[in-house]
Amino acid sequence: QASRFSKRIIVIDDCSDDGTAQFLSNWPMVTRVEHKFNFDFSEQRNIGLNLVNDGEWFFRVDSDEILTDKLASSISDTVNYLDSIDIDRVQIPIFHLINFSMCKTEIGIELRLFKKNSSCEYRGKTHEHPHGDFAGHSYQLPNHLGLIHFKYIDAEKITETETTYVEHDIYTKEDIERRKDMTACFLPLGVEFSLNDELKCYLTQNS
Repeated sequence: QASRFSKRIIVIDDCSDDGTAQFLSNWPMVTRVEHKFNFDFSEQRNIGLNLVNDGEWFFRVDSDEILTDKLASSISDTVNYLDSIDIDRVQIPIFHLINFSMCKTEIGIELRLFKKNSSCEYRGKTHEHPHGDFAGHSYQLPNHLGLIHFKYIDAEKITETETTYVEHDIYTKEDIERRKDMTACFLPLGVEFSLNDELKCYLTQNS
């Protein structure tokens, strides 16, 4: 999807063994950088950001996210329009889908599209956000133009997996307990979706 609006795609590959390198070799517009993940999400983000020239638009997508068709088709038009006015960063809706079989989601807003300047960098080991001397205004895309983020709900897996993050000072044990409590409230089934038809259609076709 990103190839529809990007001049260049940068992939930070954390030494994966799933055939990523071979797959990306068929895409000449892709720059692949291999860098081991050191439990520091900002470090990974900044590697890619540092390969972008000042004044270029930068859009980040994680490996557990996909773009909707409408978002992919709208980004080029959005950037062309924003270049003509005083806006240099865009907040994008993120649909955090708990599970294909569950009709429940969280919706967040994150700064994912921005014009890079010399002071731009990501900070924070997790829940990282870009910081920089942005001179223009911010714009927020409407909810029907968003990213889909897939997340799991197993509280035991959260504890097991994220204990490693505690050891690397990313989460505290209290953070994990909060996430377990937060996740538990999404366990009941049968709650109706409040998402647009495109997202419902995608889930139906891929469940």
